[in-house]
Amino acid sequence: MTTPEEYSTSSSASRARRTLDNMMEPSDMSSSSSASTASHSSSRRGSKRFAQSALLLSASCLLAHGQRHAQNEQRLSVDMVAHSFMGSIDTSRLDNTRGATADWFVNGAASATLPSQVMLTPDVQNRFGYLWAREPIDSRDFEVLVDYKIQGEMMRGQGFAFYYVQEDFPSWFDSIKFYAPYVKGSGGEFDSLLNNQGLTFYAWKEQMRGMGVLFSEHNHVTQVQCFQDDMQGIRRNLSPPKFLRYDNKEITLHVSRRPSADQSRSMMTVQVKIGEKWNHVCETGTGGVNTGSGYMGFTSFTGKAQEPGEQSIRPAVVGITKITATNHDEHHLGSRKDMANEDYMKDYEALMAEDHNYMNTTDQTAALDRLEKLLERFAATHKDQKLLSQLGELGDRTSNLENVVRNFRQEVRIVLGRKKGTGGLSDLRSHMHGLRTLLKHSGQEHEEQVERARTKAMKALSTLSAAPEHAKVMSEFEESLQKLQQGSSSLVYMFGFIIVCIAAVTGLIWNKMRSYEKKHFL
Repeated sequence: MTTPEEYSTSSSASRARRTLDNMMEPSDMSSSSSASTASHSSSRRGSKRFAQSALLLSASCLLAHGQRHAQNEQRLSVDMVAHSFMGSIDTSRLDNTRGATADWFVNGAASATLPSQVMLTPDVQNRFGYLWAREPIDSRDFEVLVDYKIQGEMMRGQGFAFYYVQEDFPSWFDSIKFYAPYVKGSGGEFDSLLNNQGLTFYAWKEQMRGMGVLFSEHNHVTQVQCFQDDMQGIRRNLSPPKFLRYDNKEITLHVSRRPSADQSRSMMTVQVKIGEKWNHVCETGTGGVNTGSGYMGFTSFTGKAQEPGEQSIRPAVVGITKITATNHDEHHLGSRKDMANEDYMKDYEALMAEDHNYMNTTDQTAALDRLEKLLERFAATHKDQKLLSQLGELGDRTSNLENVVRNFRQEVRIVLGRKKGTGGLSDLRSHMHGLRTLLKHSGQEHEEQVERARTKAMKALSTLSAAPEHAKVMSEFEESLQKLQQGSSSLVYMFGFIIVCIAAVTGLIWNKMRSYEKKHFL
């Protein structure tokens, strides 16, 4: 049975083959004689144009997500897998070694503490954490969604930030040199290590080329600021703060880069989602990132006690649960690492070979086969990551189902007035039977009391009716007796209505429990 991913990949390959067939099909059969007399240089230029067109088309068809959507201004959308992680995190993609080939560089206190979370910094003062993509984002039109989880309250001097910069920090940062002055047992003065390397802006450099988004605390209030810098100093380029309360909350950061209408410059738009509300933070330039490539990274610093009594304050735990990077640029791959292995390079070199003019059926067929292999290998490379993502989503759905069932059981216990671990449907039936017996017995006693009162009243009425002077009193007594009879009937109806309501609620609860059992447990 064909999976949606396999079907989408094969469909993309088929579309690529049909498109390339149309590209290479002669417009007129009579032109074959003139094509055979074309110069060798013209063939080479045709080869180059075809290879470039084929590679560009393959990049557009690499993922099933690489489709145009009418509701999104006909923009191409391709997931940049090397710059994303969601669901369960593959720890092989994280590495703290300089020059490693893993997708992400981690250092300091940053680590994958949970299957679906990378903790940047713990609830310990004077700690820092780094999470940086090793490959630049090769795109002039992209967006990044980052899900943060903040546990606790931000302390003074604490902050974490998102960066889009020109510097290759994973290659620049030397862990051996950085930690060399650190003496184990000295109290963990990591801020002095950061100062030695000039990393004094929340574990980052004071000057850079690029832009960023800072989440920090000021006078017991959390805030968000944007900045762009071209080696002039970050602190002097901070935007006015946007005061947002995100202590003990899960927030989403949205950063997008889009070129201007004339393609002369690019603008970065920043939004933050807290709860269900999106808050516009700023719109700024790219700083010193003048080309289409910039490195994405995250830093965090927990702060340090500055006054007596602050030593006991525990900073907030800062974690990242999901990163989704999407490329919308039709002319750049976004992530070249997906193509940078031996098999891909062989096919690439074969497509770019100068000895193929692609003017005959043999070369055309070979080119299409290589293009299909590129697509198939790309899809196969990311099957594991997609599987992890799907497993993570399935785990989340299972957890949500467990919470729903737990809440439903608690609601049932509250309705039945039972404590956890006791009672059941048999107890419910027993209570219903007892309530019915009680209401029936009470109703009989009430009817007997009313009947006795009516008999006595009739006797009194017959006695007093002979005296004319008591006529008014008797009239009022008759009215009171009628009201008493009507109230008795209303009480009986009310008891009956209560019994019907209890039976209806019991039936609804029973049907809902059965539906849950059939849907999730049978």
